[in-house]
Amino acid sequence: VEFNVIYDQDGLEQERLKAIKLNKPMLVDFYADWCISCIVMENTVFPLPEIKSKLEQFHLVKADVTENTDKNQALLDNFGLFGPPSILLFDAKGEENKNLRIVGEISEAAFEERLIRGLEG
Repeated sequence: VEFNVIYDQDGLEQERLKAIKLNKPMLVDFYADWCISCIVMENTVFPLPEIKSKLEQFHLVKADVTENTDKNQALLDNFGLFGPPSILLFDAKGEENKNLRIVGEISEAAFEERLIRGLEG
């Protein structure tokens, strides 16, 4: 699964505008190399056929906060997040569906259910 990698709010805004142009919902995965849960999701959950087929219907963005720079922190703060793992789902109009926000670990079944709901708009 291919993600567009960003590091700050400007990068996220550019990807949000791309998703709107494509008329696709957007998934933002807040990730860090030191986040064990992030690596587990990336290596064992995202590649599952039932998950991958749904992820591919989103404009996929990876917010890499590994370096924990001021811009990384500002991006996290903008959404009231403390750090990864966090996954945000946006509709095709670029608005976050806060009811679908994932903070921390989540089961495969619950993640798939959130993806389905995110695709429904």
